[in-house]
Amino acid sequence: FPQPGGTGKGFVFCVCPDSAGRLWVSAGDEDLYVRENGAFNRVKPIVHGVKAIFADKHNRVWVGTKAGLYFRDADSDEEFRSYEGIGRRDIRCLSEDGAGNLWAGSEEGDLFRISDTAVNTFHPPESKPSQAIWSLLAEPDGTIWAGTFRGGLLRFL
Repeated sequence: FPQPGGTGKGFVFCVCPDSAGRLWVSAGDEDLYVRENGAFNRVKPIVHGVKAIFADKHNRVWVGTKAGLYFRDADSDEEFRSYEGIGRRDIRCLSEDGAGNLWAGSEEGDLFRISDTAVNTFHPPESKPSQAIWSLLAEPDGTIWAGTFRGGLLRFL
């Protein structure tokens, strides 16, 4: 398998398939690559600092980076666009709940619920500002599980 990025370092940070059959990969120096027609290519313009990739049920691909959240429709050839609703936050993880809301966890310990009409920001009561949220699971009953850096596992209702 050819290494995305060709750095020879072998770093792959996250992988995500989309509904159009592409494979999205953060690799090398945390750049975004896409596998199409059997080959990996760096996304242009370059999306750097990729920490999380998620394909939602609305046919969008979301990319969490050190500089914010980006998205595009999976079946289009458009460029990734910055999602302005949360500013330039370091987004570490993404998940989707049963209602189709996207959840994003940040390096700062905040959770963002992104719907078609609004963005809500939450700070789990058990967490401290320095507890980065590194993983998320949105359960069908609405429970959000957040894995943190040095803060353990949090449950958010």
